[in-house]
Amino acid sequence: DRRGNRHARQVAPLPDGAWQVEDRIAGGFRRVTLRWRLGPGDWRLGRDGVAGPARLFLSADAPLALSLEEGHESPAYGVVRPCRVLAARATAPVSRLTTRVEPPAARPGNGSGTLSAGAEPAPPCRSTSC
Repeated sequence: DRRGNRHARQVAPLPDGAWQVEDRIAGGFRRVTLRWRLGPGDWRLGRDGVAGPARLFLSADAPLALSLEEGHESPAYGVVRPCRVLAARATAPVSRLTTRVEPPAARPGNGSGTLSAGAEPAPPCRSTSC
């Protein structure tokens, strides 16, 4: 941005069906917040992420403060709806945040996920960051 802050993201599939999302940040910021918008479902906050229809595990090269919050998403132009948000906050210096996303099919013993017959799958999470 105009203040010299930078954000780069790499997403990689893992052999077990999960995904690794690595966010690299740099610049003169004091704080950073990574937000994952969560799909519908019962989400529970844990020490290192959230569990619900999917699981997200977060780590960083600095201490993270995680919270489960109410927020909004805009899935299409002119559409705004409420959603749960996992917020991960860190104070500088921090340069790397890593998220492991385990969709329902990647979770052990959860081959078909948590969907009922005929239900359409909802994306487990979406992210906005920094």
